[in-house]
Amino acid sequence: MPVPIGVFAPGEYSLEARLHDTDHPGSSPIVAATKLIVSAPWDWGAYIVPLEPRAFEDLELVIHSAAYFDPKSLRLAVTGDTVRVDFDYLGTAPEAVPAGMTRIASIPLRGLAPGAYRFEAWGRLIAGGEAGRFFLRDFSVSAVSNVVEYYHEGLDHYFMAAGPDEIALLDAAGQGGWKRTGQRFGAWLKAVDAPLNAHAVCRFYAAGPNSHFYTGDERECQQLRDLERDGRANAGAKPFLGWAFEGIAFWALMPQFDQCLAAGVPVYRTYNNRAAQGDSNHRFIVDAQVRGSMAGWFEEGVAFCSAH
Repeated sequence: MPVPIGVFAPGEYSLEARLHDTDHPGSSPIVAATKLIVSAPWDWGAYIVPLEPRAFEDLELVIHSAAYFDPKSLRLAVTGDTVRVDFDYLGTAPEAVPAGMTRIASIPLRGLAPGAYRFEAWGRLIAGGEAGRFFLRDFSVSAVSNVVEYYHEGLDHYFMAAGPDEIALLDAAGQGGWKRTGQRFGAWLKAVDAPLNAHAVCRFYAAGPNSHFYTGDERECQQLRDLERDGRANAGAKPFLGWAFEGIAFWALMPQFDQCLAAGVPVYRTYNNRAAQGDSNHRFIVDAQVRGSMAGWFEEGVAFCSAH
């Protein structure tokens, strides 16, 4: 089954596949490894990865220079709608690659808000002098944001994160053993960025199963909020373990008669059917092959439509 891994800046990467024996959960996985080479752009210039970034999506700013430069000298500054990278380069053309020098390197940039931007690359001779602008590239950041899926092996639960701060926290293992599955879909973080027909998606958390739930159905959201109100009133001094409203997670287009038509790609909701065991969990899936692999999970139809 193919697994999406996103886009990468030019370079050499190590790709590993870890095959776990489901009949022996405690056994060590079989590991298959290979190298993944991402080629540099043919022309000299400044590039962004990905080429069409979504709102608040982390970027890599790539410099491909005809002159050798020190990759450690890359310096980033963001002022308004201008993203500037400075670097120190060698003014000569040696026959061999000088130690510690390169013609292509990248520097990370935390995701940007939606809008139009200008990427400028400025070079300065290592020997000294004034910096000059080498490259210029205009680019736009879409109003659509990524909703990223995570999986926790210990809990056997799935979770979705949309905000850049929560995504960064999960990627840094700040909430335990959550890891990206590679699945994601598009939505909007703010109502002002979303189309008028987008719906607010409510996010709930239940302490009992230690699980989250999302719905863009206004009636379903209100029903759960009513149940929370009644449940808290009846709980008294005991902790409330049911579904608690956490706020609006994102805005999304909703299906019509369980179809997205031209609105986008369907995002299906599946359920592990473990309420009786106090272990309810839902998964929201775009990929048809992944959806077909969820044996034992119940189909609950199209939950949202992924934005393009």
